[in-house]
Amino acid sequence: MPENSPKSVTDFLKEKKAARDAELKHIALAEKKIQLFLELAYEMSSLAEQAIGKLNTALQTSPITSLRQRVLVGLALKAYGAFECLQKDAKDKRGESAHHLKTIVETFIYMHWVINDATDLNAKLVCAEGYRGLVAYYRNNPDNDGPLDYAAEWQTMLDQKIAGIEEHWKVFKEKNLGKLAEECSLTTHYQRIYRRACEAAHISDLSTYMPPSPSGFVSTAPAAISTLRASISLYYGLEIICDLLAAACEYLGLHAAEQIKQWRERIVAINNLMP
Repeated sequence: MPENSPKSVTDFLKEKKAARDAELKHIALAEKKIQLFLELAYEMSSLAEQAIGKLNTALQTSPITSLRQRVLVGLALKAYGAFECLQKDAKDKRGESAHHLKTIVETFIYMHWVINDATDLNAKLVCAEGYRGLVAYYRNNPDNDGPLDYAAEWQTMLDQKIAGIEEHWKVFKEKNLGKLAEECSLTTHYQRIYRRACEAAHISDLSTYMPPSPSGFVSTAPAAISTLRASISLYYGLEIICDLLAAACEYLGLHAAEQIKQWRERIVAINNLMP
């Protein structure tokens, strides 16, 4: 057959079947990875509970008074809570698990930015950023039927938090998350993980939900891309949670370095599985 001659119907159907078979293999592999990642996450949850238990025991006799430490604990708990939600969506093969990954890596970047400053300054700025978001929300959505001016209350808390550091606040407000990641050597996390997670949080995957052209059916069941995204989200989420657990255990005096090392090796091994 001449090189530029049109393909026969038989050849076309063979290629289409081969492509479909390859897709099914990748989906099956992603499902296997999800199961293995979830089993690993379940094992890791015991160490997380142990760390929280030890922290609460310590808090009974030695409350944390440093704003920096309080912010770091809060960010760590927020990240772990998002990871638990990620597991639930991934179990259902939902691409929305990437939304939780976005929260995890964003929180992780803020944590490292706070860690980079031995004083309370960066912690104050991160707190103030949270207050700024609440001020904006309640200004745009006032509680007209209620007696409280929530926007004004949060603005007061914001003003109190930045008192004496107004110049630092002006500089901070001009920075985006990518800049903060750069300042604490987490640019790769921002570009590879955060930006990837953002894609699923927006409408870049709209085409996977549209009716096929020229014909086909639609379904509320997760699309193939959702299963793949769930697997990838679990992989990156587990990597970050290992980092958080390692830092928490070191801070609390829990000897889990070898266990966490083994978990990291299993994460890589699972991710490297081939069809």
